[in-house]
Amino acid sequence: MLVQSSVARTVMHGRRAVSIGVDMGSDLWVATVVECDTGKERCHRFTGEQYDLKCYRMIKGYTDKV
Repeated sequence: MLVQSSVARTVMHGRRAVSIGVDMGSDLWVATVVECDTGKERCHRFTGEQYDLKCYRMIKGYTDKV
C-alpha cells in the first residue's frame, strides 16, 4: 500500500521566516526549506532506518531557534 501526504508550514528561524514542506511517502520523506526573504531553497531526503525521526530532528533544528 502506498501512503503519501504533504505538509507545509511557515515558521521563524531566528529572525528569518522559513517555509518547510514535507512530502511523506511510505519509505521516503522529502523536506524542502525555503527562506521567505531570499527564496533560497534546501532539499533534504530521508530514507532508511528511522527516516521519520531524522526528518523531525531537522525540522526541530529550525523551530528551536524561534
